[in-house]
Amino acid sequence: MPSHKVHAIVGKLVCGFSAKEIDELIDEKRPHDLSRISCEEFFNQVSIIYKKYGEKGICYFALHHYLDKLVSIMEGRITKLHYRARSSLEERLTRLIDEVREGFFDEVSVFSVIFHDELLYIPEYEHEIRAYAYRDALIRRGYSKNTARRKVNPLFRIASEYREVIEEIKSTYPSNYEFSAFMDIVKSGIAKAHGGVLGNLNKIICIILTEDAQTWKRYFGQDRYNKILNAINCNKI
Repeated sequence: MPSHKVHAIVGKLVCGFSAKEIDELIDEKRPHDLSRISCEEFFNQVSIIYKKYGEKGICYFALHHYLDKLVSIMEGRITKLHYRARSSLEERLTRLIDEVREGFFDEVSVFSVIFHDELLYIPEYEHEIRAYAYRDALIRRGYSKNTARRKVNPLFRIASEYREVIEEIKSTYPSNYEFSAFMDIVKSGIAKAHGGVLGNLNKIICIILTEDAQTWKRYFGQDRYNKILNAINCNKI
């Protein structure tokens, strides 16, 4: 996962803000990044962060999770980028970015349920057929059957949990208007983080590789690390 230094640098870039307290709040839970997959923990942490930091805190909270996801995608994709030596540097960089974008679009988390909220309006009796259709769509896009199943099953589980938890959260607000206003701020913070990562993807990848250089050198080896930096033009960003 990225160092807290990387989180802070990218936080200033995307959200105009960083807070070590938020990084520690997210990382102290076990399993790691529990608020990414648990709706209850998500709202527990969002409530704490919003009260103290407002929308900029929500942006940074979401960004922390997105950067963790980005690194997990990079570990697999960037190796393939290096071995596509017959392609031009531009083609390899374009392909890497396409795969990272695809990984973000297909990520499984509370954030994806909120960001793609059509899942929240599927009746329970339609879940099985909708899940089958979604798995089939992922397979046609190149995912294996096992990977498609590992993505779809927890995604629908999170959506079901979200519908239950959200009713409890709603009951703590004086009115539906105030609850809706809160959720609009949460969605806006998530959207800003999501768009900020994709809009600054080249730069953020280079920040991750250079600021956490020792980690990536151990992962790839010095020679491959240097070639990867050159392949994605980090010296020019």
